[in-house]
Amino acid sequence: MIAQQLTDLTGVTGKLQPDLRATLDDSRKQLVAELEKQSEVMIALTAVSNSNQACKTSYYATLGILPLAIQRVVEGTRRITTSQRVLKSLVFHGIKLREEQIHRAHAKTFAWIFQDSTTPFKRWLTSNDGIFWVNGKAGSGKSTLMKFLATHGRTKTLLRQWSGSVNLIVASFYFWTAGHDAQKSQLGLMKSLLYQILSAMPRSDTLSVVFGIRI
Repeated sequence: MIAQQLTDLTGVTGKLQPDLRATLDDSRKQLVAELEKQSEVMIALTAVSNSNQACKTSYYATLGILPLAIQRVVEGTRRITTSQRVLKSLVFHGIKLREEQIHRAHAKTFAWIFQDSTTPFKRWLTSNDGIFWVNGKAGSGKSTLMKFLATHGRTKTLLRQWSGSVNLIVASFYFWTAGHDAQKSQLGLMKSLLYQILSAMPRSDTLSVVFGIRI
């Protein structure tokens, strides 16, 4: 049974993306450490008389936890592959295309947005004042400004003053009227934001925590 579990584990991990596969490193290291420990015990037993029944009993009792350790790794791998499938279901063709087509602004072009004498944007980033509304004519640079703010280090620094000890995740979406349905709809907006948020969360069992289910 153990051999079959290890075979299944190898097949599953081979399909994982590198970042997801990395989340299992700790579990594997623990399992390897336990196997090495048992190997050392086995070597020590060879020097013990066959009449030492108590020592052998202790060894077999310790050996009994190995299937459980392997099972934990297998189950952890399966949870991650399920999480990966859920994340994959949120991705649609061209999910980042519009953002990639927006040129990066020169570092000084939008420096005024962080000036207190010009806008209350800095104060808004550190407060709970709801939506900061930006409007302008077509082609006036709204999308370029949004990309500038979403990727600027100062934006995140100020947001951390608001978030405190809570993990900060910045997600963005750019509606594109010339794109396909997902690139210009509320459904595409929600799928994109949810994908970014869930992908950025650090735990391998994030989805089970977020949705309150066991996967």
